[in-house]
Parts: sequence; C-alpha cells; structure tokens
Amino acid sequence: MTSALVGAAFFGVLVALTTLVGRLDRAVAPRVAAGAHLVGLVGWALLPAVWLACAGSAFASWLGGRGPGGGCLLGLDPTQWQLLGEVPGLLVAAVMVWHGLRQVLAARRVELRAVARAGAVPRPTSAGVAWVVPSPVPAAFAAGLWRCRAVVSSGLLASLAPEERAAVCEHEVAHVRLGHPRLLLVAGVVVAAYGWLPPVRRAWEGLRRAL
Repeated sequence: MTSALVGAAFFGVLVALTTLVGRLDRAVAPRVAAGAHLVGLVGWALLPAVWLACAGSAFASWLGGRGPGGGCLLGLDPTQWQLLGEVPGLLVAAVMVWHGLRQVLAARRVELRAVARAGAVPRPTSAGVAWVVPSPVPAAFAAGLWRCRAVVSSGLLASLAPEERAAVCEHEVAHVRLGHPRLLLVAGVVVAAYGWLPPVRRAWEGLRRAL
C-alpha cells in the first residue's frame, strides 16, 4: 500500500511538473525549456517501470506472508514472491528497450552513408559543414547516431535566394553542434512508449518547439 501511495505521489508530481513547464516554456530561454522538458520525459521513462517493480515486489511479498512493504527492489534476501512481483516492472522496462532499439535503427538508417557522401558537396558554415545531396526533392535535416550530420538537398537550395541558402545550412549545422538529434532520439523512445499520455505529448511538443 505504501509503495502504491508513494508511486501515485511521484506520478502526481511528474504530471504537475510537465504541465507547469509546458505553460512556462515560452517565458524562459529555449535551452532552459528544452532541458526541463527533457528531464520530464526521462522521468516518464523511468518512473513507470520502477514503480511497478516496487509495488509488485511489495504486494508479492505480502502475499508470501512476509508482511506489506517487504522490499521495493531486490534487496539482500529476495524471495521468489518478490521476484515474481517485479515481472510487470521488468516487462515495462523491456518495452522501453524495444522502442529504444527501434529508434536507434531508425537513426542509423537516415545517417549519411559513405556512398551518399561521395556524391554530396560539403558546404562550410561558421559552425561546421552542411552536406548538399543532389536530389530534386526539397529537404533539410540534421540526423544520425554516431556521426550526426546536417544534410540539405540541392533541390531545396535551388529554390532559395543566396541569403536563405546560407540560413538553412547554418540552421541545420546548429542542430548538429548542439546535439539535438541525439536528444530527440532519447525523447523519441519515451514518446514511442508513452505517447498516448497527454503530459508526455505536451513535453514532446515543447521539447521540439524549444529545440
């Protein structure tokens, strides 16, 4: 019972924090807002699994005759009942790992491979290099996992004025320099698992807006 109440209290605090940050993010610096939204999303990633493992272990311990609250985590002397009670939390953690692997594979697929880079033209900017890929499809993005790169299509640049071309390239390179692709990867895992929750959707929208 204690574990359930503590978990409910933490969930309440997390919902309140996410809602408060969502209402104030336009009044603070974008970097501060992005950090606050990211902290909230990480909380949503960890809390359900930890709380389910804690509550399940305590409940199973009570069923096993050791009294209520007989251990939140494995502890020094876990019983079979406690280990069984932690299964729901482990299943939730496994779902997060599954979504994480899918997000990593997706990030790998959109990396600028060596073959594509061989046909691309590097365009230096004040903060790095944007790779111009020959393609009629208008596109501009920063992506990747291990080696994040800014990519712009020649079709997009052809439709812009010189100043606009420079601005687009600087914009995408800034995303890479600030590490935004990796931050969105972490946040995307949480959204893939808990995107049906309104606070998670608000935090995701706020993070993207701030970045």
